[in-house]
Amino acid sequence: MEANFFTPATPESCGVSSEWIVDFASELAKQLPNQVPHGWALYRHKKLLAKAIYKPFDDTTPQMVCSVSKSFTSTAIGFCVQEGLVKVTDKIADYFPDKLPENVQKEMLEVTVEDLLSMRVGQKSEIVHKGADNKDEPDRVRDFFSNPIVYPVGSIFGYNGSLTHTLAALVNRLTGMDILDYLNDRLFKKLGMPIPPTPRTAAGLIWADSGMRFTQDQIARLGQFYLDKGVWNGEQILSREWCESATSAHIGTENCGTGIDWQQGYCYQFWRGRHNTFRFCGAYGQFCIVMPDLDAMFVYQGGTDNEKIQFVVPIFYDMIMSKMSADVNALPENPEAFAKMQKMLSELTVNCINSTKSPLESAICKQKFTSDLVNLKEITFDFEGDRLTVDAVVSDGTYLVYPAGRHGYECTAERVQSSFCHMDECDDSVYASSFYWEQPGHLVVTTHLLASMTMFKIDAIFDREGAKISLKTIRGKYDK
Repeated sequence: MEANFFTPATPESCGVSSEWIVDFASELAKQLPNQVPHGWALYRHKKLLAKAIYKPFDDTTPQMVCSVSKSFTSTAIGFCVQEGLVKVTDKIADYFPDKLPENVQKEMLEVTVEDLLSMRVGQKSEIVHKGADNKDEPDRVRDFFSNPIVYPVGSIFGYNGSLTHTLAALVNRLTGMDILDYLNDRLFKKLGMPIPPTPRTAAGLIWADSGMRFTQDQIARLGQFYLDKGVWNGEQILSREWCESATSAHIGTENCGTGIDWQQGYCYQFWRGRHNTFRFCGAYGQFCIVMPDLDAMFVYQGGTDNEKIQFVVPIFYDMIMSKMSADVNALPENPEAFAKMQKMLSELTVNCINSTKSPLESAICKQKFTSDLVNLKEITFDFEGDRLTVDAVVSDGTYLVYPAGRHGYECTAERVQSSFCHMDECDDSVYASSFYWEQPGHLVVTTHLLASMTMFKIDAIFDREGAKISLKTIRGKYDK
């Protein structure tokens, strides 16, 4: 990957106060105390002004970005349009005659590529199936064409991942390549990015609506690409006209319940925002806010409760963006405030509950406890000082061994892939775990998957008869 595209700079050199950034970080922690931010960064004039990474997360591991993937899929359609392979006014059904139901709804025959891009097909909801690990999953493209249209096409916004999936299938039909291979020479290599790890559906198609993985820096590169209207290193890679259309509203989103910043209109798999911004964003707090008037971007990744995402954006608007000015490109340097900011950002961590030692530790150490869980046969807890090693026999017969810290997170030496906490085929990840005693006989081990917003929690309640083991998999919320 092309290193250091964004040159580090003091916030003041680009018209931002270090004090605003400190205040933002403090307000974020105050307003969302039980959430799991992974990191965020502020960019202006192609300069990196501030980068926050919440340990144990890092800025080098590609993380699942959920629906940020949709904006990359839209970009692939843009290249297909640029190469004359398709028009946004084309009828999508014309490209998939083999996927149409026998009695296809006549309204479906009028649906255009643009209707899919802007999610205005008129279907009431998406046909939802389990994730990429479900080998019996039906054909999502066929599902799309079979899903009834209940509102006039083009009249109402309806968020629907199968539309994006069908667009990715269209790229495959037009080019004979999957969407990531198609984007590789046209986008990823140009922007200095590798092909992102991404799961496939049972039918073999890329999970293009929600499964891609990117680092914070890689998300920022796509943001900069659209901020510069398709130009990268002086080369017009994707047409200015497409980039402007792709980031302009094509349907109102007043019916979206997420919050005011999700009610400003939907573009071609991008969202419009207040203050003349646009963004690409995904569930649990993955987004990039692009601010054309300020030549700036803000990137956020996290495990944030979907009900809380709507508060992150206005906190940023209020604490930082509202104080920036297009007419002020520099402020007097403030070494003291800058040093305070750097120190604060370097010390950020995900919540970790410190724990005292339980008198049970020596008694239960290295004992094998059986489990009634469908995905766990037995488990052993090995205590050594402030370090716990969890040794589990998973239901498929494999072993899962990982460390946990009493006063902080302990990480596995390499990535782990296990059916114990299997969310999708790309959830091979470094585990970062900590443990604490809720009560003297109640052990809790919390684990974050560093390549995902997924975390899981083991509760073990010990008594004279053994242990009752429970497992909870969590996405988007820190749960004590």
